[in-house]
Amino acid sequence: MRSLKFWVRSDFIKFLKTQPYTRTLNWEQIEEKHSIDEEAVQNPIGIVPASTYFSIFEETATSLGSDALYFDLMYEAPVGPFSTSDYLFVCAPDLRTSMQSKVDYAPARSNAVDYIFEENDNYGIFEWRFVEGLGEWRQSMFGRAAITVRQIEIVLGDEKPPISIEIAAEPPQARSAFLSKYEGKIAFNTLRNRILVPRHMLSRPNARYEENLFHIIQKSAAQDLETFRDFDSDISRVTTQIVESLKAGNCTLAEVAKALGMSQRTLQRVLENEGTSFRNLVDKVRKSAARRYIVNSHLPFKEIAYLLGFSELSTFSRAVKSWYGVSPRGLRDKRKSELGNRLKT
Repeated sequence: MRSLKFWVRSDFIKFLKTQPYTRTLNWEQIEEKHSIDEEAVQNPIGIVPASTYFSIFEETATSLGSDALYFDLMYEAPVGPFSTSDYLFVCAPDLRTSMQSKVDYAPARSNAVDYIFEENDNYGIFEWRFVEGLGEWRQSMFGRAAITVRQIEIVLGDEKPPISIEIAAEPPQARSAFLSKYEGKIAFNTLRNRILVPRHMLSRPNARYEENLFHIIQKSAAQDLETFRDFDSDISRVTTQIVESLKAGNCTLAEVAKALGMSQRTLQRVLENEGTSFRNLVDKVRKSAARRYIVNSHLPFKEIAYLLGFSELSTFSRAVKSWYGVSPRGLRDKRKSELGNRLKT
C-alpha cells in the first residue's frame, strides 16, 4: 500500500454504488477502466490512487449529465458514510471541536487533501488544500462542501446557518437543491476552498453531545488514524507547503523546510528519495497550479503570475505557453468552451 504516493480510501466506491443517483452506472466497467480490484473496494482499509478517485467523480458526473450532482448526493448522505471521524464531527461538544477533529483525523482518509482550521476575529475558517498535479477535483470538492455543510447544520441545530462557502472552481451549469438553498452564500472561482462560520457560533453547545459516546467514537477514530499513519507520504506535505509558500512569495528551500519543521538537509533527502529535486517539484507545482488558477478562477493573469512567484507577466505567459501550448487567455477560453459542451455530449 505504501507504493501509492497519494491515496484515498476506496470505501467511497462502495458508498457510491448504493446511492440512488449513481447506482445505475456500470460500476464493473468503471472499476475495470481504472484497474480497481473489487477486493480493495470491499476491504475496510483499502486504498486507491488519488488521481483515480478524482477522475471517477468527474467521469460519473459527466455520465449522469449533471455537473451539480454531487452537491445533492453528498448533502443527502447519512451521517458517517465513510468513517468514524464523520460521527465524531456530529457528536462533538461544539462546532470548534468538530472542526478540529476533522483536521486531526483527516490523514486516515487520504494524504492528497489537507484540512486546515483557523480562527480570526470574526470567523472560524475550515479549508481544503488539494495536492497539485493529481487531476481535476471539482466534483469531489462539490461533494466535500455539501457533506460538511450538512454536518455543520446538525452540530449547530440550524437548518440554514449564516455560513459562507468558497469553491475554487467553475460553478456548475446544472440545477441543484443544495445550491438553491444556499443561493447567495456560495462563491465560485475563488482562490481557496473553504467554509466560513461566524466565530461566536463555534462555541454553541451541540445538543447531540454525550460525553461517554464521544470518547468511545474518539477512541475508534484514533485507532483508524493509527492504522493509516504508516501510509502517509512526506512528499504530500512538501507539495502542499510549496503551494502556500508560492502564495506568500517566499518559496525557497529554507523557508519550505522551516514551515514543515524539518532541516534543509532532511527536506533534500525526502526529495531525493522521491527521485526529484526542490526546483523540479516547484516547477511541477507551478505548472499544475497555473492551470488551476487560470481555468478555475477569474483572477487577473498578473495576479496569478504573482501567486506563482513570477516577477513578470511576460515570463509567466511564456511558461504557460511552454506547458500547455497556448497563452493564459487561450487556456481560459478553451476551458470555458469545454464546460459549455460537456453536458451536451
